[in-house]
Amino acid sequence: MTGLDTPAAVAALDPDITVSQIGTMCAQDPARFSLVAVAEATLNRVPAAVTHWLWSSQVCRRWERTLVIQEGAHQLSWWNKIASSGIDHPDALSADRRLAAIRQRRLEAHQIVTGRRADSLPAHDRPLTPTSQRLIDLSDLQFQNLVARDIQQGGHSDDLAHPALAARWREALIDLGRATFTRLGIKLGPHHLDTAFAVPDRHLIRVRHDVSADEWASKLTFLTHLRARLIECDHIRLPGTSPEPIDTRPASPEALDSDARLLRLYGWDVRWISNGRRVWLDAWHGPNWRTTGRLIVTVSRRRAAGPGKWGRPAYVFHGRGQRGYIYLTGREGLEYLARTNPRSAPARYFKSKVPETRDHLSELVPPDGYRWRHPYPPELHTAPA
Repeated sequence: MTGLDTPAAVAALDPDITVSQIGTMCAQDPARFSLVAVAEATLNRVPAAVTHWLWSSQVCRRWERTLVIQEGAHQLSWWNKIASSGIDHPDALSADRRLAAIRQRRLEAHQIVTGRRADSLPAHDRPLTPTSQRLIDLSDLQFQNLVARDIQQGGHSDDLAHPALAARWREALIDLGRATFTRLGIKLGPHHLDTAFAVPDRHLIRVRHDVSADEWASKLTFLTHLRARLIECDHIRLPGTSPEPIDTRPASPEALDSDARLLRLYGWDVRWISNGRRVWLDAWHGPNWRTTGRLIVTVSRRRAAGPGKWGRPAYVFHGRGQRGYIYLTGREGLEYLARTNPRSAPARYFKSKVPETRDHLSELVPPDGYRWRHPYPPELHTAPA
Protein backbone atom coordinates (compact mmCIF):
# COMPACT_ATOMS: atom_id res chain seq x y z
CA MET A 1 0.00 0.00 0.00
CA THR A 2 2.86 2.40 0.64
CA GLY A 3 3.85 2.21 -3.05
CA LEU A 4 0.74 4.01 -4.28
CA ASP A 5 2.63 6.85 -5.91
CA THR A 6 1.87 6.62 -9.63
CA PRO A 7 -1.33 6.23 -11.70
CA ALA A 8 -0.07 2.83 -12.84
CA ALA A 9 0.06 1.73 -9.19
CA VAL A 10 -3.63 2.65 -8.84
CA ALA A 11 -4.50 0.54 -11.89
CA ALA A 12 -2.49 -2.34 -10.41
CA LEU A 13 -4.48 -2.44 -7.17
CA ASP A 14 -6.25 -5.70 -6.36
CA PRO A 15 -9.45 -5.74 -8.49
CA ASP A 16 -11.32 -7.02 -5.42
CA ILE A 17 -10.24 -4.16 -3.15
CA THR A 18 -13.17 -2.70 -1.20
CA VAL A 19 -14.52 0.84 -0.99
CA SER A 20 -13.62 0.90 2.70
CA GLN A 21 -10.02 -0.08 1.96
CA ILE A 22 -9.69 2.67 -0.66
CA GLY A 23 -11.02 5.20 1.84
CA THR A 24 -8.56 4.08 4.49
CA MET A 25 -5.68 4.44 2.04
CA CYS A 26 -6.53 7.83 0.57
CA ALA A 27 -9.00 9.89 2.62
CA GLN A 28 -6.41 11.55 4.89
CA ASP A 29 -3.69 12.06 2.27
CA PRO A 30 -4.42 14.93 -0.17
CA ALA A 31 -1.61 13.96 -2.55
CA ARG A 32 -2.79 10.36 -2.72
CA PHE A 33 -6.40 11.51 -3.14
CA SER A 34 -5.36 13.64 -6.13
CA LEU A 35 -3.37 10.75 -7.59
CA VAL A 36 -6.33 8.38 -7.34
CA ALA A 37 -8.70 10.97 -8.89
CA VAL A 38 -6.34 11.53 -11.85
CA ALA A 39 -5.77 7.80 -12.36
CA GLU A 40 -9.51 7.10 -12.31
CA ALA A 41 -10.07 9.85 -14.90
CA THR A 42 -7.26 9.03 -17.30
CA LEU A 43 -6.66 5.28 -17.27
CA ASN A 44 -8.47 2.64 -19.23
CA ARG A 45 -9.29 0.56 -16.17
CA VAL A 46 -9.02 0.92 -12.40
CA PRO A 47 -10.69 -1.23 -9.72
CA ALA A 48 -14.42 -0.53 -9.52
CA ALA A 49 -14.13 0.29 -5.80
CA VAL A 50 -12.06 3.38 -6.68
CA THR A 51 -14.89 4.83 -8.76
CA HIS A 52 -17.54 3.84 -6.20
CA TRP A 53 -15.63 5.58 -3.41
CA LEU A 54 -15.07 8.78 -5.40
CA TRP A 55 -18.72 9.18 -6.37
CA SER A 56 -20.03 8.39 -2.86
CA SER A 57 -22.02 11.07 -1.03
CA GLN A 58 -19.25 11.52 1.54
CA VAL A 59 -16.47 12.11 -1.00
CA CYS A 60 -17.94 13.40 -4.27
CA ARG A 61 -17.68 17.14 -3.54
CA ARG A 62 -14.02 16.81 -2.59
CA TRP A 63 -13.54 14.72 -5.73
CA GLU A 64 -15.06 17.41 -7.95
CA ARG A 65 -12.90 20.10 -6.35
CA THR A 66 -9.79 17.99 -6.85
CA LEU A 67 -10.62 17.45 -10.54
CA VAL A 68 -11.15 21.20 -11.05
CA ILE A 69 -7.68 21.87 -9.63
CA GLN A 70 -6.12 19.02 -11.60
CA GLU A 71 -7.76 20.26 -14.79
CA GLY A 72 -6.13 23.65 -14.27
CA ALA A 73 -2.75 22.12 -13.47
CA HIS A 74 -2.85 19.85 -16.52
CA GLN A 75 -3.98 22.70 -18.78
CA LEU A 76 -0.97 24.72 -17.63
CA SER A 77 1.33 21.72 -18.23
CA TRP A 78 -0.13 21.22 -21.73
CA TRP A 79 0.28 24.93 -22.53
CA ASN A 80 3.94 24.89 -21.48
CA LYS A 81 4.53 21.87 -23.73
CA ILE A 82 2.89 23.37 -26.83
CA ALA A 83 4.78 26.63 -26.26
CA SER A 84 8.17 24.90 -25.95
CA SER A 85 7.78 21.90 -28.27
CA GLY A 86 4.86 22.60 -30.62
CA ILE A 87 1.25 21.45 -30.74
CA ASP A 88 2.03 18.21 -32.59
CA HIS A 89 4.95 17.08 -30.43
CA PRO A 90 4.26 13.65 -28.85
CA ASP A 91 4.64 15.09 -25.33
CA ALA A 92 2.10 17.83 -26.13
CA LEU A 93 -0.34 15.33 -27.64
CA SER A 94 -0.03 13.08 -24.59
CA ALA A 95 -0.64 16.05 -22.27
CA ASP A 96 -3.63 17.03 -24.39
CA ARG A 97 -5.19 13.57 -24.01
CA ARG A 98 -4.73 13.63 -20.23
CA LEU A 99 -6.25 17.10 -20.03
CA ALA A 100 -9.25 16.06 -22.10
CA ALA A 101 -9.88 12.98 -19.94
CA ILE A 102 -9.67 14.96 -16.69
CA ARG A 103 -11.94 17.67 -18.10
CA GLN A 104 -14.53 15.07 -19.13
CA ARG A 105 -14.44 13.38 -15.72
CA ARG A 106 -14.76 16.77 -14.00
CA LEU A 107 -17.96 17.42 -15.97
CA GLU A 108 -19.28 14.01 -14.95
CA ALA A 109 -18.32 14.60 -11.31
CA HIS A 110 -20.21 17.91 -11.35
CA GLN A 111 -23.34 16.11 -12.55
CA ILE A 112 -22.94 13.52 -9.81
CA VAL A 113 -22.49 16.14 -7.11
CA THR A 114 -25.56 17.95 -8.43
CA GLY A 115 -27.48 14.69 -8.32
CA ARG A 116 -26.40 14.14 -4.71
CA ARG A 117 -27.78 17.48 -3.49
CA ALA A 118 -30.90 15.81 -2.19
CA ASP A 119 -28.64 13.91 0.22
CA SER A 120 -27.20 17.16 1.63
CA LEU A 121 -28.19 18.65 4.97
CA PRO A 122 -30.18 21.88 4.70
CA ALA A 123 -27.55 24.61 4.61
CA HIS A 124 -29.72 27.23 6.31
CA ASP A 125 -29.65 25.18 9.52
CA ARG A 126 -25.97 25.97 10.11
CA PRO A 127 -25.49 28.38 13.02
CA LEU A 128 -23.81 31.74 12.42
CA THR A 129 -20.38 31.63 14.08
CA PRO A 130 -18.55 34.69 15.47
CA THR A 131 -16.04 34.39 12.62
CA SER A 132 -18.82 34.36 10.03
CA GLN A 133 -20.36 37.42 11.66
CA ARG A 134 -17.03 39.26 11.45
CA LEU A 135 -16.88 38.50 7.74
CA ILE A 136 -20.39 39.85 7.26
CA ASP A 137 -19.31 43.11 8.91
CA LEU A 138 -16.34 43.66 6.56
CA SER A 139 -16.50 46.37 3.90
CA ASP A 140 -16.82 45.23 0.26
CA LEU A 141 -13.15 45.94 -0.43
CA GLN A 142 -11.98 44.16 2.74
CA PHE A 143 -14.17 41.18 1.92
CA GLN A 144 -12.92 40.93 -1.67
CA ASN A 145 -9.30 41.15 -0.49
CA LEU A 146 -9.96 38.35 1.99
CA VAL A 147 -11.49 36.20 -0.77
CA ALA A 148 -8.46 36.87 -2.98
CA ARG A 149 -6.07 35.81 -0.20
CA ASP A 150 -8.09 32.64 0.35
CA ILE A 151 -7.72 31.79 -3.35
CA GLN A 152 -3.99 32.53 -3.33
CA GLN A 153 -3.58 30.20 -0.35
CA GLY A 154 -5.33 27.34 -2.14
CA GLY A 155 -8.90 27.94 -0.97
CA HIS A 156 -8.87 26.11 2.36
CA SER A 157 -10.78 28.53 4.60
CA ASP A 158 -14.00 27.05 5.96
CA ASP A 159 -15.22 30.40 7.28
CA LEU A 160 -16.40 31.58 3.86
CA ALA A 161 -18.47 28.46 3.23
CA HIS A 162 -21.52 29.63 5.19
CA PRO A 163 -24.97 30.14 3.62
CA ALA A 164 -25.23 33.65 5.10
CA LEU A 165 -22.11 34.62 3.11
CA ALA A 166 -22.82 32.67 -0.07
CA ALA A 167 -24.29 35.49 -2.18
CA ARG A 168 -21.56 37.97 -1.18
CA TRP A 169 -18.85 35.35 -1.63
CA ARG A 170 -20.10 34.53 -5.12
CA GLU A 171 -20.19 38.19 -6.10
CA ALA A 172 -16.59 38.66 -4.94
CA LEU A 173 -15.45 35.54 -6.81
CA ILE A 174 -17.12 36.73 -10.02
CA ASP A 175 -15.54 40.19 -9.73
CA LEU A 176 -12.10 38.62 -9.24
CA GLY A 177 -12.66 36.23 -12.14
CA ARG A 178 -13.65 39.05 -14.46
CA ALA A 179 -10.63 41.13 -13.43
CA THR A 180 -8.26 38.22 -14.04
CA PHE A 181 -9.82 37.47 -17.44
CA THR A 182 -9.32 41.10 -18.40
CA ARG A 183 -5.64 40.95 -17.40
CA LEU A 184 -5.27 37.84 -19.57
CA GLY A 185 -6.80 39.64 -22.54
CA ILE A 186 -9.87 37.37 -22.72
CA LYS A 187 -13.04 39.06 -23.92
CA LEU A 188 -15.74 38.39 -21.36
CA GLY A 189 -19.03 36.80 -22.34
CA PRO A 190 -22.01 35.21 -20.55
CA HIS A 191 -20.67 31.70 -21.27
CA HIS A 192 -17.56 32.37 -19.18
CA LEU A 193 -19.69 32.50 -16.04
CA ASP A 194 -21.45 29.31 -17.14
CA THR A 195 -18.05 27.58 -17.30
CA ALA A 196 -16.86 29.09 -14.00
CA PHE A 197 -14.13 31.11 -15.76
CA ALA A 198 -12.47 28.19 -17.51
CA VAL A 199 -9.71 29.60 -19.73
CA PRO A 200 -10.39 28.63 -23.38
CA ASP A 201 -7.68 26.42 -24.87
CA ARG A 202 -7.83 28.36 -28.14
CA HIS A 203 -6.82 31.55 -26.32
CA LEU A 204 -3.77 29.84 -24.86
CA ILE A 205 -2.86 28.53 -28.31
CA ARG A 206 -3.04 32.03 -29.81
CA VAL A 207 -0.83 33.70 -27.17
CA ARG A 208 1.66 30.88 -26.52
CA HIS A 209 4.55 32.73 -28.19
CA ASP A 210 3.56 36.26 -27.14
CA VAL A 211 3.47 36.20 -23.32
CA SER A 212 5.65 35.19 -20.41
CA ALA A 213 4.79 31.68 -19.21
CA ASP A 214 6.06 32.51 -15.71
CA GLU A 215 3.86 35.60 -15.51
CA TRP A 216 0.78 33.80 -16.76
CA ALA A 217 1.31 30.70 -14.64
CA SER A 218 0.38 32.57 -11.45
CA LYS A 219 -2.75 34.04 -13.07
CA LEU A 220 -3.87 30.68 -14.43
CA THR A 221 -3.26 29.00 -11.07
CA PHE A 222 -5.25 31.77 -9.37
CA LEU A 223 -8.15 31.15 -11.77
CA THR A 224 -7.98 27.42 -11.13
CA HIS A 225 -8.49 27.84 -7.39
CA LEU A 226 -11.09 30.56 -8.00
CA ARG A 227 -13.05 28.09 -10.15
CA ALA A 228 -12.94 25.48 -7.40
CA ARG A 229 -14.26 27.98 -4.86
CA LEU A 230 -16.98 29.27 -7.23
CA ILE A 231 -18.28 25.75 -7.82
CA GLU A 232 -18.20 25.09 -4.07
CA CYS A 233 -20.09 28.33 -3.44
CA ASP A 234 -22.80 27.38 -5.93
CA HIS A 235 -23.33 24.05 -4.17
CA ILE A 236 -23.80 25.90 -0.87
CA ARG A 237 -26.34 28.24 -2.46
CA LEU A 238 -28.44 25.40 -3.89
CA PRO A 239 -28.55 22.59 -1.30
CA GLY A 240 -31.24 19.98 -0.80
CA THR A 241 -32.76 20.22 -4.30
CA SER A 242 -33.85 17.20 -6.30
CA PRO A 243 -32.61 17.69 -9.87
CA GLU A 244 -33.60 15.70 -12.93
CA PRO A 245 -31.89 12.32 -13.42
CA ILE A 246 -28.53 12.52 -15.19
CA ASP A 247 -28.49 11.87 -18.92
CA THR A 248 -25.39 9.73 -19.46
CA ARG A 249 -25.05 10.71 -23.09
CA PRO A 250 -21.99 12.96 -23.52
CA ALA A 251 -22.10 16.26 -25.35
CA SER A 252 -22.21 15.50 -29.08
CA PRO A 253 -23.63 16.71 -32.41
CA GLU A 254 -27.36 16.15 -32.82
CA ALA A 255 -26.75 13.95 -35.88
CA LEU A 256 -25.33 11.22 -33.65
CA ASP A 257 -28.72 10.79 -31.97
CA SER A 258 -30.25 9.49 -35.20
CA ASP A 259 -27.21 7.29 -35.83
CA ALA A 260 -27.64 5.71 -32.38
CA ARG A 261 -31.36 5.10 -32.99
CA LEU A 262 -30.60 3.51 -36.37
CA LEU A 263 -28.03 1.14 -34.90
CA ARG A 264 -30.30 0.10 -32.04
CA LEU A 265 -33.16 -0.46 -34.49
CA TYR A 266 -31.15 -3.26 -36.10
CA GLY A 267 -30.09 -4.87 -32.83
CA TRP A 268 -26.64 -3.38 -32.26
CA ASP A 269 -25.46 -2.86 -28.69
CA VAL A 270 -24.52 0.84 -28.73
CA ARG A 271 -22.43 2.65 -26.12
CA TRP A 272 -21.82 6.39 -25.97
CA ILE A 273 -18.17 6.99 -25.09
CA SER A 274 -16.29 10.27 -24.67
CA ASN A 275 -12.77 11.21 -23.66
CA GLY A 276 -13.63 14.91 -23.43
CA ARG A 277 -12.40 15.77 -26.92
CA ARG A 278 -13.85 13.00 -29.06
CA VAL A 279 -17.18 11.15 -28.93
CA TRP A 280 -17.76 7.63 -30.20
CA LEU A 281 -20.86 5.58 -30.88
CA ASP A 282 -19.37 2.12 -30.38
CA ALA A 283 -21.76 -0.55 -31.70
CA TRP A 284 -21.13 -4.28 -31.28
CA HIS A 285 -23.33 -7.02 -32.71
CA GLY A 286 -22.33 -9.52 -30.03
CA PRO A 287 -20.02 -10.00 -27.06
CA ASN A 288 -16.95 -10.47 -29.33
CA TRP A 289 -16.83 -7.83 -32.06
CA ARG A 290 -14.02 -9.65 -33.90
CA THR A 291 -16.41 -12.46 -34.82
CA THR A 292 -19.75 -10.60 -34.84
CA GLY A 293 -18.99 -7.16 -36.31
CA ARG A 294 -18.39 -3.63 -35.09
CA LEU A 295 -19.56 -0.22 -36.32
CA ILE A 296 -18.17 3.07 -35.01
CA VAL A 297 -19.30 6.64 -35.55
CA THR A 298 -16.88 9.19 -34.15
CA VAL A 299 -16.48 12.95 -34.19
CA SER A 300 -14.17 15.37 -32.39
CA ARG A 301 -14.42 18.97 -31.26
CA ARG A 302 -12.79 21.65 -33.38
CA ARG A 303 -10.91 23.40 -30.59
CA ALA A 304 -9.78 26.40 -32.62
CA ALA A 305 -13.33 27.10 -33.86
CA GLY A 306 -14.73 27.81 -30.40
CA PRO A 307 -17.08 26.04 -27.98
CA GLY A 308 -19.73 23.73 -29.36
CA LYS A 309 -18.05 23.28 -32.78
CA TRP A 310 -17.67 19.76 -34.15
CA GLY A 311 -15.83 18.30 -37.10
CA ARG A 312 -17.22 15.88 -39.67
CA PRO A 313 -18.14 12.41 -38.39
CA ALA A 314 -16.12 9.39 -39.47
CA TYR A 315 -17.85 6.05 -40.08
CA VAL A 316 -15.74 2.96 -39.40
CA PHE A 317 -16.52 -0.75 -39.84
CA HIS A 318 -14.86 -4.01 -38.83
CA GLY A 319 -16.61 -6.94 -40.53
CA ARG A 320 -16.75 -10.51 -39.38
CA GLY A 321 -14.59 -11.70 -42.27
CA GLN A 322 -12.15 -8.82 -42.74
CA ARG A 323 -8.79 -7.87 -41.31
CA GLY A 324 -8.55 -4.39 -39.85
CA TYR A 325 -10.90 -1.43 -39.90
CA ILE A 326 -12.17 0.44 -42.95
CA TYR A 327 -13.60 3.91 -43.50
CA LEU A 328 -17.13 3.97 -44.91
CA THR A 329 -18.22 6.48 -47.54
CA GLY A 330 -20.84 8.04 -45.27
CA ARG A 331 -24.12 7.54 -43.47
CA GLU A 332 -25.60 5.55 -46.36
CA GLY A 333 -22.95 2.92 -45.74
CA LEU A 334 -23.68 2.95 -42.02
CA GLU A 335 -27.38 2.35 -42.67
CA TYR A 336 -26.74 -0.55 -45.07
CA LEU A 337 -24.17 -2.25 -42.84
CA ALA A 338 -26.27 -1.76 -39.71
CA ARG A 339 -29.12 -3.57 -41.46
CA THR A 340 -27.15 -6.38 -43.11
CA ASN A 341 -23.92 -6.78 -41.05
CA PRO A 342 -22.03 -8.47 -43.92
CA ARG A 343 -18.72 -10.27 -43.46
CA SER A 344 -17.02 -7.37 -45.27
CA ALA A 345 -18.12 -4.02 -46.67
CA PRO A 346 -19.43 -3.88 -50.26
CA ALA A 347 -17.21 -1.93 -52.65
CA ARG A 348 -19.74 0.88 -53.09
CA TYR A 349 -19.49 1.76 -49.37
CA PHE A 350 -15.73 1.16 -49.06
CA LYS A 351 -13.77 4.42 -48.82
CA SER A 352 -10.32 3.29 -47.66
CA LYS A 353 -8.54 1.14 -45.11
CA VAL A 354 -7.74 2.67 -41.74
CA PRO A 355 -3.95 2.75 -41.40
CA GLU A 356 -2.89 0.31 -38.70
CA THR A 357 -0.90 2.88 -36.76
CA ARG A 358 -1.30 3.78 -33.13
CA ASP A 359 -2.25 7.39 -33.92
CA HIS A 360 -5.04 6.44 -36.31
CA LEU A 361 -6.45 3.62 -34.21
CA SER A 362 -6.40 5.60 -30.96
CA GLU A 363 -8.34 8.40 -32.64
CA LEU A 364 -10.98 6.24 -34.30
CA VAL A 365 -11.38 3.23 -32.01
CA PRO A 366 -12.18 3.61 -28.30
CA PRO A 367 -10.29 1.25 -25.97
CA ASP A 368 -12.40 -1.74 -25.00
CA GLY A 369 -12.03 -0.78 -21.34
CA TYR A 370 -14.03 2.41 -21.94
CA ARG A 371 -16.98 0.25 -22.95
CA TRP A 372 -17.16 -1.35 -19.51
CA ARG A 373 -16.55 1.90 -17.68
CA HIS A 374 -19.52 3.18 -15.63
CA PRO A 375 -19.01 6.92 -15.13
CA TYR A 376 -22.25 7.50 -13.16
CA PRO A 377 -23.87 5.84 -10.14
CA PRO A 378 -26.72 3.68 -11.51
CA GLU A 379 -29.29 5.27 -9.20
CA LEU A 380 -28.66 8.76 -10.58
CA HIS A 381 -28.90 8.41 -14.33
CA THR A 382 -31.32 7.61 -17.10
CA ALA A 383 -30.22 5.60 -20.09
CA PRO A 384 -29.44 7.67 -23.18
CA ALA A 385 -31.89 7.55 -26.06
